[in-house]
Order: sequence, then C-alpha cells, then structure tokens
Amino acid sequence: MLRAIRNRRRKEVRKKAAAGVAVGAALGALGGVLLAPKSGKETREDIADAAKDGKEKVKKGVQDSVEKAKEVAEKTKENVKAKKEELKAKKDIIAEGLKEAKESDVIKENVEDIKENASEIKDEAKKEAEKTAKKVEKTDEKNGAKK
Repeated sequence: MLRAIRNRRRKEVRKKAAAGVAVGAALGALGGVLLAPKSGKETREDIADAAKDGKEKVKKGVQDSVEKAKEVAEKTKENVKAKKEELKAKKDIIAEGLKEAKESDVIKENVEDIKENASEIKDEAKKEAEKTAKKVEKTDEKNGAKK
C-alpha cells in the first residue's frame, strides 16, 4: 500500500519535472529567438523551429516516461508473481508440517492407549496366574493328603 502511494508521488513528480523542463526549454528558446538580432521572417522561422523542437522534446520525454513506467510495472508484476509462488510454497510446507504434527499426536495417543491396554492385560494375567497357582497348590495339597 505504501509502495503504491510512493509510486504515485514519484509519477507526479516526474510529470511535473518533465513539464518544467519542457516549459523551460520553450521559454529559453523563445527568449533566445526574441533577443537575437534577426529579421522578422527569420525570427518567426526560429520561433516555429523552436516550437517544433520543444514539441519533440516533450514528446520524447513523455515516451521515455511511459516506457520507464511500463518497465517498472513489468518488474513489479514479476516480483509479485515470485513472492506469490514463494508464499504458496511456504504455505504448503507449513500445511504439511501441521498434518505431520497431527498424525504424530494421533500416533502418540494410540501408543498411550496400547500401553494402557498392555498394562491392564498384564495385571489381569498376573491375577489369573496367581489364582491358577493357588488352585494348583490346593490341588497338590489335596492330592498329597490322599496319598
């Protein structure tokens, strides 16, 4: 936004400078012609020539300014396109990182669930083993008493 404002101001300054140069050249030429010791016909011809020269200088100045403005616009367009592509690439990288982070969180949750389930299964297996050991002991005691 600030760049656009600066560019507009620069454009205005260039226009004013070109107009000032054109007016200065015309006035200088006119002054030179009017102050020169020549006949009326020669003076009129010199004024006409100076006007043509001034016109050509102004025309060339305007063409140069237009050409420069086109170059600046093209460079700006290229810069904007490059920045857009750069930002898109960064966005894609960030999106991929977020996706991986979410997947990592899901994996962590699954690992925690598996650990919890394994711990519960271990505890249940231990209890069952203790029950079975007690049953075996009782059975051994009964069998030992019958012998």
